[in-house]
Amino acid sequence: MKLKKILSLVLAGVMALSVTGCVNQHPEETSSTNESSEIRLVATSPAVAQICNRLNLDLVGICQSTSELPERYDGVTTVGMAMNPDLEIIKSLDPDYILSPATLQNDLQPKYASIGVSSLFLNLKSVEGMYASIEGLGKKFGREEEAAVMLEEFDSFMTEFAEKNAGKESPKVLVLMGLPGSYIIATDNSYVGSLVKLAGGTNVIYAPKVGADGAETAVTSRTALTLDCKLTPKLFFQAAAQLGAMNADTLGDSYVAIIHPYAAYDLKTSKEWIEVHKYADPEAMYRGEIGKLGNIRFIETSEAKIWKDETCPANGDGYYAVFGTLVLGAHAYGVTELEGGGLEHIVKQLGYGDDPLNQRASVGWKGMRAAERLVEQYMVRIESLSSYSATAAAN
Repeated sequence: MKLKKILSLVLAGVMALSVTGCVNQHPEETSSTNESSEIRLVATSPAVAQICNRLNLDLVGICQSTSELPERYDGVTTVGMAMNPDLEIIKSLDPDYILSPATLQNDLQPKYASIGVSSLFLNLKSVEGMYASIEGLGKKFGREEEAAVMLEEFDSFMTEFAEKNAGKESPKVLVLMGLPGSYIIATDNSYVGSLVKLAGGTNVIYAPKVGADGAETAVTSRTALTLDCKLTPKLFFQAAAQLGAMNADTLGDSYVAIIHPYAAYDLKTSKEWIEVHKYADPEAMYRGEIGKLGNIRFIETSEAKIWKDETCPANGDGYYAVFGTLVLGAHAYGVTELEGGGLEHIVKQLGYGDDPLNQRASVGWKGMRAAERLVEQYMVRIESLSSYSATAAAN
């Protein structure tokens, strides 16, 4: 029951916070040295509080939540909601560490630093990540035995679950989380997606096995892909339908697919393929564009993702390369502009720095540019093998 309680609270946190990714704990706070039992901790999410309870850690501050919190923390000062903790209250508690989900690190870490309090961010991105964080907390705060008990529970649960579902067919699953005004797709890189994977489901589009007679056999994992699992036009019609169902806008009149030349080789032999010279408006072609299929335009680039590791199908002593093709709608990602905060014009007058004789002055500029995934449901990834899978290298 305790294991299920933590799992369910992490799931609730994912749905409430629209979790799409996370990072490891704050690197400067990962010392393996055990901290004193008098350590003062603040937990800013229900899942983190449940983990602290199982590790027998006392708290001086805890998040405000409608979820049931451990009884041991009754009467502990509340510090606001997980996404917007009250910094003044936290500062007044004089904590040694604030414990928060890593999915909120980019937003919360600068705020914690502004009040001079160290922070640790727990990786709750997946079930495996959660237990890795539990092990790390156990080592840091001298709770190795409590952490070991939780990890043993996890191993027992995984073994029992795997045995219970051995031999059962894995269904294809699409997890949609409803939020005010939108929906979020839970990918296999999210906590919810890892639960689906644990339960034998999948929400990734894998190229099916296509027999000589054209019959298709569904594939439900990357390792199950074979050399018969190549890109087909049908996969892109499926991806376009999924984007349309999510109300993803097109870029101009089409969605855009980012495809590796090796994967494109197999696709371009299809009779449905429309070559670039058949475009009604060739001057509007994208740089590197090679053709169109339905309402999807294709951009060929060697930067398209290739995996070739233990997650891929075996090929003797090695592995076959698996190709990832991204199909994007408008607003799937965004980039910063060089204007405004991303661009700074710097002028240094004569005498700045080590220049007692006023011999030097300088003028220059610097800028930052970044890309960020904005809306996960506006992009679809298709994984497949290619005629080049035996020889292609990972990138």
